[in-house]
Amino acid sequence: MDRDDWTPHYEPPAEPEATGLGRPGMWVRFGVLLLLVLLPVLFLFQAGDRRLGQEGLRGGRLVWGGEVRSFQICGETQVFWLAGPNERMDSIRTSYERIRDARGLEPYSPVFAELRGSASGRRDSGFARDYDGTFDVMEIVTVRGLRPGECDAIEPGS
Repeated sequence: MDRDDWTPHYEPPAEPEATGLGRPGMWVRFGVLLLLVLLPVLFLFQAGDRRLGQEGLRGGRLVWGGEVRSFQICGETQVFWLAGPNERMDSIRTSYERIRDARGLEPYSPVFAELRGSASGRRDSGFARDYDGTFDVMEIVTVRGLRPGECDAIEPGS
């Protein structure tokens, strides 16, 4: 055999056999597409409860009165019953009343509060049962007057 007559023999690798399930790469692309579609959908379904059980700093509208001690986190529709040790609740009530009186607000007018705590589900007893859940206050960061347009209320059920 002459060197000029010799040509390397190259056979490309065989294509994977179609087994009725399509091409193997198709399933990888399908899985990625499925994840890209399902993850945002799952996130949206959990968005309403993403704060339940998670401790954090939350700003919102605070209302205090005879049978009312509500907290609505800014941008949320849920309204929570405030819970915590008596000393902490007394401190929130005193701050609320001081601000309400200083600004000449009507009873049950909202003020702004920044509280560290965690939201939990609805309680079955007392006034708390009339709320979407309970916000357990661990720390009072600030209680002050509500500024115009700040933390505009989203009406429950909207």
